[in-house]
Amino acid sequence: MGVRLSEIIEVHAGGMRDGAEFKACLPGGASTAFLPGEFYDIEMDFETMRKAGHRLGTGAIMVFDQKTCLVAATLNLTEFFARESCGWCTPCREGFPYMRDLLWRIEHGQGQEEFISILSQMCRHLWNSYCAFAPGGVAPIESLLAYFEDEVHAHIEKKKCPFNDK
Repeated sequence: MGVRLSEIIEVHAGGMRDGAEFKACLPGGASTAFLPGEFYDIEMDFETMRKAGHRLGTGAIMVFDQKTCLVAATLNLTEFFARESCGWCTPCREGFPYMRDLLWRIEHGQGQEEFISILSQMCRHLWNSYCAFAPGGVAPIESLLAYFEDEVHAHIEKKKCPFNDK
């Protein structure tokens, strides 16, 4: 506790691969928000993360470099939450498949600008679920829209994933 994220990545995890630059990470597994580069030196403890508006979650750090499409990463996470929902409450049962569909359409060139506000509104609705599964599951979506909305817009404008331009 209290070790800086940068130290965890650079020292204890062996650093980024050659040519890779830190873009973001999920500091505590699939149910935490993306931490963008501005948090690279944050101390990894409960209080510091809370003050920054984030949380540690499980502590399973997933790191993404500058070549990673965070729309695709978020879609992958949302597919997990849609599949693993127990289906008991409506926000989770209906919300995750709907958001997965919107993210899939954005990632595959069928996105529309209004999808962004719909995703944001759906995230707020999922906070009304019975358990903590749905609020955790929307954390990556909320942070995608908060920190990487430009990537979402680029998908919509180009009508394809801009990270597939090779």
